[in-house]
Amino acid sequence: MVGGVRACPVPDTGGGGELLHKMIPLYPVIGNHELIFGEKVDAIIKDLLEKIGVVNKSKERSSSQPELLNDIEVLKGKLYQEINSIAEAKLKTRSRRVLCEEICEKLDPAYISYLKEVLCETKDGQSWYSFVKEADGLKIKFIALNSSLPDDEEQFQWFLDELKQFIGPKIVLAHYPPYSTGFHGCLDLMDYKSKASRFRDRYAKIFNNTANNVLLVISGHEHNYQRICKTDQTGSMQLPVYVVSGGGGADLTGQAECDTSQIPMNGFRCLGLITAYQFVDIVADTDDKNNLTLTCKVLGLQCDLTEGLPDDDTFERQFVKDRLEVIDNFTLNWEKQK
Repeated sequence: MVGGVRACPVPDTGGGGELLHKMIPLYPVIGNHELIFGEKVDAIIKDLLEKIGVVNKSKERSSSQPELLNDIEVLKGKLYQEINSIAEAKLKTRSRRVLCEEICEKLDPAYISYLKEVLCETKDGQSWYSFVKEADGLKIKFIALNSSLPDDEEQFQWFLDELKQFIGPKIVLAHYPPYSTGFHGCLDLMDYKSKASRFRDRYAKIFNNTANNVLLVISGHEHNYQRICKTDQTGSMQLPVYVVSGGGGADLTGQAECDTSQIPMNGFRCLGLITAYQFVDIVADTDDKNNLTLTCKVLGLQCDLTEGLPDDDTFERQFVKDRLEVIDNFTLNWEKQK
């Protein structure tokens, strides 16, 4: 799923926190963890977790356990092999079931009613969707893609139709980031066979075509925060802007250890990678000419990985209780075509 993102059509004036908490729409996208399934996969994961647990509990440093660490790496290789061998037709069926059953049937109806409404307009087997929100009369389309199905022709043609049918500003949501300088930038984006690379190669050129009016592409997968874009000679950001917002709960990860200059970025560059548990708050405003301004503020709890991650009490005290710091903030401007 995409990391924490809240989109408000009007400014949040403060107060009413409890009401806001109950009414924030939940629009998830299919990621990769929920598509890891099957008896062989479950058995490997169980074995892997047991061995990792032994390493973590040991008083000796992991370097003194080369045999066990080697077993872990072998198991990881088997796990990736099993995951990649799952047929796309099974992934497609599983994706639909995750959206319509595992998410819709298990979460509070107050959160999920918005998702159910948009899913009613989708076909059986479809795990991608769109919806429209208004800001002072200007419509903004949100497009949620299943990046775990990069080669699915049905999704791709649906996406092209969505672009043709709506000429206004758009925000795209997807799990795999097309660009990243984090851990998965090395692991996935430098492997042209990976789902992330195939998704990038097929979709990014469409996102980057300014005629399609894609303002933001928001992704997860990486357990950190990144803002990625092109800039002009004055240093101003050009559209679209790519945001990696994956600091939603799992252990954080930092900069890639490989040569990041070798990661295909298509002229885009990362303006900063921040290890933080965070979410992105987006407020949309328009002027009298229906030009759009998106004010984006990233709030959260920044962490120094060399000092370890916060324990549960610290996390609850500083993050859950809204004692947050501003991690990043930026503004995007879109002018309506004349």
